[in-house]
Amino acid sequence: MKNVLTYIICLLITVTTYSQKINWISFDELPNKMRVEKKPFMVFVYADWCKICHMQLNTTFKDKEFVNKLNADYYALKLDATSKENIIFLGKEYHYKSTGDNTGEHELAKFLGTKKGIVTYPTTLFFNSSFQVKHQLIGLQKASSLTSLMFK
Repeated sequence: MKNVLTYIICLLITVTTYSQKINWISFDELPNKMRVEKKPFMVFVYADWCKICHMQLNTTFKDKEFVNKLNADYYALKLDATSKENIIFLGKEYHYKSTGDNTGEHELAKFLGTKKGIVTYPTTLFFNSSFQVKHQLIGLQKASSLTSLMFK
């Protein structure tokens, strides 16, 4: 009986620890959300083929403290660089641009993910509620680093 109780407690701790999920919204939803409540927002630019991007999605973006603060104080958006849907952001429409057979890049991903002329995935951006970039972070980011930047 004691072993069963221990197992149940461990299971509950695991479920509550890892059940925290980021409340991702789309670029289409952002204007309406901002009309209701102006908040800063984070954009995660990634590529589906990028292993480092998946590391950030599976570690950093599952950190309970970071997820709680992000969900409470920010809107969160993610942008797959290989997405073929048109996106309107800051009054401009961005499109997927093919570069060959089954290859290409979304213009918005290129715009947001470029630093010093180089596009890098992942790129994590923090915007203030006036749509100005506060931080553009290239590469894998740890939850503790992102949490500390959120309030600077």
